[in-house]
Amino acid sequence: MIDRCPSDPGDRRLARRWRSLRDDCRGSTAIEAAVVLPMLLLLIFGGMEFANVMWTQNSLSYAVQRAARCAAVDSGSTGACKTAAQIQGYAAGLTMADGVTSAAFTIKTGNKTQCYGGSQINSYQVTATYAYKTLLIGLPLPALTLTATACYPA
Repeated sequence: MIDRCPSDPGDRRLARRWRSLRDDCRGSTAIEAAVVLPMLLLLIFGGMEFANVMWTQNSLSYAVQRAARCAAVDSGSTGACKTAAQIQGYAAGLTMADGVTSAAFTIKTGNKTQCYGGSQINSYQVTATYAYKTLLIGLPLPALTLTATACYPA
């Protein structure tokens, strides 16, 4: 076994260098930021995206509820919701979400609706179907279809 002399200047310099690297804190902030920043940004932008989805769903629900009521209450000869096209336009006007058109709404009338447990009550059913577009452009997020349905007795 070869015994190295601890007084060798090369070993002292190497040990001193390792000790200085071990005790050096410069750059640790950059490494911590590189680890934490992607997760923080994902949390922030994911929360914003989730809030926008919920807001769009709420907007669709509000629009179909109001449109179904309009169809039942104002469907007379002078009412604002006489035809399916008028009901669709009314609902689209109430929706605050970006890109929702009157084509996203369907109207069923009479006893053909699926309202009230399938009983044969004359009613108006308004349904909205909307293909949600993400705010996070460039990320491969799955397609999301939002739907809302409301019924109102005739």
